[in-house]
Amino acid sequence: MIEKLGKQPISSLSRKELRTYFDYRLKNLLSEKRVLVRNELEYLFCETGPGNRRLDPEILSFLTNEKIFIFSGFEHTLKTLLNQKKEIEKYITQNCNSPEVQKLLTRLLKAYLDKLKVVSTKPFILEGFLGNVPVACLIQNNGWILPDKELFTFLSKYHKERRFPILIAKKISGILFPVFKGLFILGLNTYKIYLPKDAKILIDKATSNEPLLANLKYHNQFQFIDKNFSKECVEDYHQGDPIKNFFETILKNNISNYYENYLQSKIEIKDNFIDTVSQFKKNRANKALLKSYQTRATLIQDLAST
Repeated sequence: MIEKLGKQPISSLSRKELRTYFDYRLKNLLSEKRVLVRNELEYLFCETGPGNRRLDPEILSFLTNEKIFIFSGFEHTLKTLLNQKKEIEKYITQNCNSPEVQKLLTRLLKAYLDKLKVVSTKPFILEGFLGNVPVACLIQNNGWILPDKELFTFLSKYHKERRFPILIAKKISGILFPVFKGLFILGLNTYKIYLPKDAKILIDKATSNEPLLANLKYHNQFQFIDKNFSKECVEDYHQGDPIKNFFETILKNNISNYYENYLQSKIEIKDNFIDTVSQFKKNRANKALLKSYQTRATLIQDLAST
């Protein structure tokens, strides 16, 4: 199985092989981390390690419904740490897409976009202008953008409205970037969850007090924001922030060219992956892209049937 993964993507595994791989990875993670909650598990399985061995959260959801994972024999020793991690998990669930966080992210984007307005809170969609270019931003904070109907419905709608789509998420499924290239649109991986600043106290606290277990912290990546964050971002206090770099470096001087190519594209964006990508030029890369999607879809269907 490991030899197979060296040559093929993880979606090429059979249902049985994938479950064996999941059990193997989980055992190794727990031998080091000792206690994990669901959000951490998704981060470690889906965003770390070799690229060809990472799972989409959609696939991971079929492999386990558990919310807590504890290394055998450590239930009592790690009870305090577990409770701290559960508290963080609850906080993230309640706040990652809360009105407060959406307001803070909107404030941040107002530094770059004119006439910005929220048109949907679930999913979180903003419309505005970048210079003279009308744009629409789909934001998935603490979530992935996947090759699903919700995404392609969004893309189809704004293509008809001649509004340039910008996708911003903690992580965008890797299969989508060749699609975005073919459609002349842009996506940004932030690799972090944006949360109110008071979350930092909870996360800093979720670390074992035992010297030999000091690495048992909460595993994920965060950016803590408040109403001053957007101002500080513009004033260069947050040079490493991905949203800042995306709008100030990638888009600032190139948006007109991106928009022109987007409008001139002959591809009609449909509400699904297959019907959209099937219009791409028939070459080896695009045939492989369709095959990869179909392999992934077959695996998900197989997992869902059990």
